Amino acid sequence: MKNTPETVTEALDLYEQGFSLEETSEHLWKHHAIKISPTATAYENLAQIYLLTQKPNDTLEFLKEAIVAFPNSPNLNKFIALSLFAVNATEEAKMYAQKSVMLNSSTENINLLQQILK
Repeated sequence: MKNTPETVTEALDLYEQGFSLEETSEHLWKHHAIKISPTATAYENLAQIYLLTQKPNDTLEFLKEAIVAFPNSPNLNKFIALSLFAVNATEEAKMYAQKSVMLNSSTENINLLQQILK
């Protein structure tokens, strides 16, 4: 990855937000990997980092882009459900949770989304 002024600024911003150096590095690699090769896995990995920031509105902005590109990703549907639930958009969260469970009916996935699915 090339160290452009934008990348350096982004790294400093993440570090100031409390990301460790390892988390910052991981975020930058994953984020820039999406620009090079946008795959569902790349979006899912970056979504996990967004969720760690505990800023659901920022996470939702990112996930809305990701879900358009990969609407049948069970993990992206799960992540958007969790983010929507965090901002009290419970009906919309339930829709994404149901789709996630439809795409991945594992016990782990159902248990994670259980509170939303009530």
